[in-house]
Amino acid sequence: MTLQDIFKLVIVFLLIISGFTVVSQVFASSVSSPKQEKRIVVEPGDTLWSIAVKNKSSDMRTVVYIDAIKRYNHLNSSDIQAGDILSIPVYSK
Repeated sequence: MTLQDIFKLVIVFLLIISGFTVVSQVFASSVSSPKQEKRIVVEPGDTLWSIAVKNKSSDMRTVVYIDAIKRYNHLNSSDIQAGDILSIPVYSK
């Protein structure tokens, strides 16, 4: 085994470890269950991202909170319209 082969193995190993780290952080952020929910009316210009940033707890990743909003509202995409009423999960902080 050459030094180049060992280097390649080390790189692959580090990529695998970093992938598991990212996945575990996503699942760790989504483990807690919401304590309640609130309803909001989508305003012109709102996106799921902007709604998530305004309403998520500070330790939750925005993409995880968007996924929760989509599940709560049975959304298959991120398309929302002004006037839509969304249920927003409220997690304890």
